[in-house]
Amino acid sequence: MNLSYEHLDLSPTKPLIIAVSGGADSVALIHMMEKLKFECVVAHVNHQLRDMSTDDAQFVEKLADDYGMTFELKTVDIQALADGENLEAIGRQERYKFFRELVEKYQAQAIVTAHHADDQVETVLMNMVRGCGLDGLAGMSEYGRGLWRPLLSVGKDELLKYCEDQGLSFREDESNQDERFRRNYLRKQVVPSLKELNPNLLETMGNNISLWREASQMLLSQAILFIQEHQTGLYEFSLAPFLALDEALQALVLREIYADAHGTKKDLEQAHLDQVLKVIRTNVSGKQKEFGNAKMLIRNRESFRIIDQSEGIK
Repeated sequence: MNLSYEHLDLSPTKPLIIAVSGGADSVALIHMMEKLKFECVVAHVNHQLRDMSTDDAQFVEKLADDYGMTFELKTVDIQALADGENLEAIGRQERYKFFRELVEKYQAQAIVTAHHADDQVETVLMNMVRGCGLDGLAGMSEYGRGLWRPLLSVGKDELLKYCEDQGLSFREDESNQDERFRRNYLRKQVVPSLKELNPNLLETMGNNISLWREASQMLLSQAILFIQEHQTGLYEFSLAPFLALDEALQALVLREIYADAHGTKKDLEQAHLDQVLKVIRTNVSGKQKEFGNAKMLIRNRESFRIIDQSEGIK
């Protein structure tokens, strides 16, 4: 199993940041990356959630040393930082914050992660359960926005066999067995059942996701064009042209506006969009509706805009 990068805008002369947890996926990844002879920096985050977290960090540090790669470690008390909020979400936020800091430090061209085909299926299922637009069904892309996921077409079982064939040892995270976490429940209960119904689930879902991504990208280009042509002020947009759009495109336009106003759309669920769209379509002057951390305001019969009180968007 070899990685290919020739079809991507990547250069062997520029550094890459490899996210390595010490599990089978990332251990297989770093082994494959070593063959490419890129300049690599191995990044590991110790979340301090397990008794073995320090051992995991030491394992990854030795792994980096064995491959002659620079090692970078961040230790953070996720439990304290989360303060009752979603541990998974806060953990991911802290990891990528660290990775992007390393991109700046080393002037790296991309962050490389070990997301694989099973992860892709779980991500799309999670998005569907939570409620998402077409972009949520498009899943993760192999390359873009400073991220490279070279294993997206490779199944978990293939990576485990690769580690076995290559004699690679790896760490086991017992928290991955805790089905109180939604992703773990999907991984342990839902996906195996779906594979019983369709043994070729990964391939089928991979094909579906490719089709959904193409459709999403086509609609996204139309949404961006609408925003460019019909923005009348700071987060203010013409109402009549918006109402003339197809309903699916209306939702996508709102997602992009929200992402631009808040820097992310991770916490934006379809239910939020439905509520805001209902308000916009009433065309009642002065009517407003909470929209995540912002308010969607119909200012008059000619326009609508987002007002974020905490950020002072007006």
